[in-house]
Amino acid sequence: MNHPIKRKNGKFPIPMLILLAVCIFGQSSHAQTNIYIFDPNRSTVVQTGGFAGVHETYPVEGWFRLSADFDTGSASFEKVDANLLEPSGFLYTQDLDELFNMTELSGTIVDDT
Repeated sequence: MNHPIKRKNGKFPIPMLILLAVCIFGQSSHAQTNIYIFDPNRSTVVQTGGFAGVHETYPVEGWFRLSADFDTGSASFEKVDANLLEPSGFLYTQDLDELFNMTELSGTIVDDT
């Protein structure tokens, strides 16, 4: 049987050791990044107020990438690619990140479970 990595005298070749070192030291044991998808049937933005009594509901479609660092107890949006589905003259943009500046927000993790 041929193995792509051959050992000589019980030692791994140097490139394999470098790869293992990068994999071990390149990841934090308590950081996690996940991608979430907005369900337009369950994700909405509601705009209310104004002298005309505005009340508009916009379904949201798209995704966002959330990073949580349990060592520092912080969470933040790394990327938001989501839009409001029903355009209206009341809002200047349909881009969710532009509307709420989500990638500039950060929060505190209350409980890591």
